[in-house]
Amino acid sequence: MADLVFRNIAPTDAIDAFGQRLASPSPSYSWLDVFDQMHAQSFTVAKSAGFDILDDISSALDDALKNGTTFQDFAKQLQPILADKGWWGRGPAFDPISGTLNDAQLGSLRRLQTIFDTNMRVSYQAGQWAGIQRNISDQPYLMYDHTTSAHPRAEHLAWDGTALPADDPWWDTHYPPNGWGCKCGVIALSKRQYDQMSASGLITTSAPKTIWQIFTNARTGETSRVPAGIDPGFGYNVGKAFLEQLAA
Repeated sequence: MADLVFRNIAPTDAIDAFGQRLASPSPSYSWLDVFDQMHAQSFTVAKSAGFDILDDISSALDDALKNGTTFQDFAKQLQPILADKGWWGRGPAFDPISGTLNDAQLGSLRRLQTIFDTNMRVSYQAGQWAGIQRNISDQPYLMYDHTTSAHPRAEHLAWDGTALPADDPWWDTHYPPNGWGCKCGVIALSKRQYDQMSASGLITTSAPKTIWQIFTNARTGETSRVPAGIDPGFGYNVGKAFLEQLAA
């Protein structure tokens, strides 16, 4: 898939992680309506309320995961379908909370890119976590890996090379992706690799200090703590949320 690079991840895990959310589609008006770990329970697209588009988008994403579809092919397939249903360009969108019909940006290539990248990365990282748990006796450590980015976030860059036990609580909030467009990942390490890299000064073996910020969800009024450097809505472990939902 264009611009997406993942390491040592069984595709079936990513497919299963995404499939878990497909069982409960949730039309919404704002990205704040389905927030944080709620994404592990349902699939949504902002401004989809009142439009019959969720099945079209989710099916295209599911196909992309299974077949390695590029974004270009994904968008080429979806754009005419969404346009036929009136979900393209600017148009009226119903807000179920306020009860008003508002002019809003509906479908666009930029929005499809965000939908594609975010869902692919969340699915693959959730799938990778499942693999990490299966192999934790052989590779009990994770190293934060900040991949090349034209506009790196300072915090994400600072976390690069942080290596901690896979069960360290730091991963509860800092396991990637950690924001819109975040390309960070993790690399599983054996005890031998961890010791060698630690002795060579190639990794940081203590968790970075977490600076908490308070975020207020403008749609619900609820407040939550979000680590600095992590976009609101991404401050949870997508892999843990997937496995917890799977076990429910």
